[in-house]
Amino acid sequence: MTATLRSPPAPPSAPPAPVRPRGASAGGVTNLALTLLTLAAVFGVARLFTRPTRFFLPVAVVAIAIHVTAWLCRRVNLPVVPAGAACALVGALTISWIAVGQTTAYGIPWRGTYHALGPALRAAADAYRSTSAPTTLLPGFLIAGGVGAAFTAYLSDWAAFRMRATTEAVLPSFSLFVLSAALAQGHVVVGAGGLWLGALLVFLLVRQAAVDSPSTAWFASRSRRGPATILIVGGVMTIATVSLASALAPHLPGATTHPLIDWRHSGSGGSGGGRNTLSPLVDLTSRLHALSDQEVFTVQTSQPGYLRITALSTFSGSGWSLDDTYRPAHDDLPLTDTAPDALPADAGPTETVTDTVHVTALESLWLPAAYRPVRVTGVSGVSYSASAASIITSKPTSDGLTYTVTSHVPAPSVALLQAAAWPDPARADLQKYLELPDNVPLVVKRLAQEHTLGAKNPYAAARMLQDWLRSPPFTYSLDVPADQSQNALVDFLTRTRAGFCQQFAAAFAVLAREIGLPSRVAVGFTEGDRDSSGLYHVRDADAHAWPEVWFDGVGWVAFEPTPGRGSPDPSAQAVTGVAPGQAETSTTPTTQAGPTTSVAASATTSPTTPRAVGGAQQVTTGAGGHQRWRTPALLVVAGLIVAALAWLTLLTALGAAVTRRRRRAAKTASSQVTLAWSLAGEALAGAGLPPHPWETPSEFAARVAAGSDALACADAVQRLAVLEELAAYSPLEPSPEDVAAAEAAEREIAAAARASRRWWSELGRRWDPRPVLEAAMAARTEARADAGRARRGELRLEPLEEVSPRA
Repeated sequence: MTATLRSPPAPPSAPPAPVRPRGASAGGVTNLALTLLTLAAVFGVARLFTRPTRFFLPVAVVAIAIHVTAWLCRRVNLPVVPAGAACALVGALTISWIAVGQTTAYGIPWRGTYHALGPALRAAADAYRSTSAPTTLLPGFLIAGGVGAAFTAYLSDWAAFRMRATTEAVLPSFSLFVLSAALAQGHVVVGAGGLWLGALLVFLLVRQAAVDSPSTAWFASRSRRGPATILIVGGVMTIATVSLASALAPHLPGATTHPLIDWRHSGSGGSGGGRNTLSPLVDLTSRLHALSDQEVFTVQTSQPGYLRITALSTFSGSGWSLDDTYRPAHDDLPLTDTAPDALPADAGPTETVTDTVHVTALESLWLPAAYRPVRVTGVSGVSYSASAASIITSKPTSDGLTYTVTSHVPAPSVALLQAAAWPDPARADLQKYLELPDNVPLVVKRLAQEHTLGAKNPYAAARMLQDWLRSPPFTYSLDVPADQSQNALVDFLTRTRAGFCQQFAAAFAVLAREIGLPSRVAVGFTEGDRDSSGLYHVRDADAHAWPEVWFDGVGWVAFEPTPGRGSPDPSAQAVTGVAPGQAETSTTPTTQAGPTTSVAASATTSPTTPRAVGGAQQVTTGAGGHQRWRTPALLVVAGLIVAALAWLTLLTALGAAVTRRRRRAAKTASSQVTLAWSLAGEALAGAGLPPHPWETPSEFAARVAAGSDALACADAVQRLAVLEELAAYSPLEPSPEDVAAAEAAEREIAAAARASRRWWSELGRRWDPRPVLEAAMAARTEARADAGRARRGELRLEPLEEVSPRA
């Protein structure tokens, strides 16, 4: 019989590590580059506001929070849908804190938060339609900016690291940048564009280096230097490209006020061009709704009075807007517009008033002045609208300017106004101030006629309208939102009969036009508070709106239909019959201190006696609400820190408990050595060297020793591997010395594994629940194996006793 000897089969070779798709491993630096790209787009949007920092910082917090959340979801292998839900939750919380934080309950969005979103977004939508950049920051803009930044961050992260698509990862940020570029102008676009272009090139370079690092041969012997070469060469190209673009862009058509090639028509008719601007009413709506105590400017005046910024002459049926042309002016201001259908200059008696104004935080391009300004000095680059009697600066904002303005304030007598005749409604110069849209309900005209019945002249009709709106049942209320729907006017006049100065002034102007009185809405501030030196301090809380009526032979005359308000100008008091006043009257409801509502709802929160603005009470929240969300946000952050520490403590305690359970379960010497080997393998897996299922202990020890990043515990791994193989395959039970040696080697390996990890990796591992879960599963497997051996009655051979040979 022939026997054939066969060599034992070779152990299976280790299968190749799974090849991850190119770009899937891009993390760390690529995440940071993508976050910077999103922040660059957010910075471009921030330039649309007079104070970019107030927009950029909170919205940047939203963008960073979404990027961090998306990164954490990928680290724990969370699918797309749960990751999107987590990002949506984080985004909703963060946006609530930054925009309407005063409506949350200890940082948690509540019912008031939901009700605050609608009015805030509607106010921002009105501002978007009726103002131009740079504009004042409203809470609605923060909400919209936060939502846009959140979507940009999540979509770019999803495209870059889940789809592994570079171009698609750039598109969300590019869309946000294009939106800001379309709304901004001049060097604002150039600077923001250069920043975004630089961030884009940095992201593309880092992304390409991360993709090419594991796979691309860079001229054979220089393969390891490929990514570094990409970054170096690409960085030089990035600097050169951004520098060249920033140098050339200001000279391209439309980039500045005076382009290299002027292909656009400037101005709006007339000589000298002009600067068109839009309504400031939405700009002041936030001040009328959320009245803060922030000082906007100071005035040294020869006679206090209302300080006007402009007048709104166009009524759309739902709101008032400005339609005037501003032309460059120097010192002396024109008394009338040069257009053929312009009104004649004011002809009534006047008083000369001189105001020296220092603007601190108005955050708009208007220069407040008493009506009607005739001369302005101390400031250059101003433009003037003679029809609106309004001054603006060529700068993005008037903040920081100091100027002196001389005004001829109307001072007509009552007898002169009573002598004025009814204007001819067919006059071309009055059409602008008599025009009403067809959608104004007939009930408005009926009310106007009813409450001016018996008026013998225009002045008597204007006084009757004013006195009607100032009398009960009309009251000033902060609980009425800034509704600009077509039904708002009728609701105010027939149902609610409550509102603030904007609604009283707007209603008066519409009623006046219904009976043939040319009218418009003036927007500005009251005189403010006078200090001991005679200087008046005007604050956000002093924002106000009032109507003006045109009288032939006199000019524009202001009236005051808002309860609790009255101009300190003696001539105004003689005309309106209203005593000076900024304090609340009995018609103003008292609001107690309590939880705040939304900015648009305008509920007061001050426990002290508030000052009134048009009868309005002072509220401490301003545009952006950044003062009110700090406390709840800090409470939430503190709560998150406590929860994180509790989570860390829980995981540490659970890990220690599982390890103790495993040690108690290892009752035999063999199981104790095997446990030491398992614990050592788990420690090495945390250091990036996991044992493969197909490896024997000796093969794994050899791989650890031969690795390019060999650990200092390679000898301990080799010793423990020998002990594990003896415990697994030897018929003899390990001795107590072998068990002690195995446990000592396991402790040495665990210490070396911890030392090899970076501190952030070690911190992340401590917060990661997966090692604890894996250890618990291993403990369960070990317990089942021990129980199986016990049931099968497996016995190990004990060493034979030495016996003396027979004689």
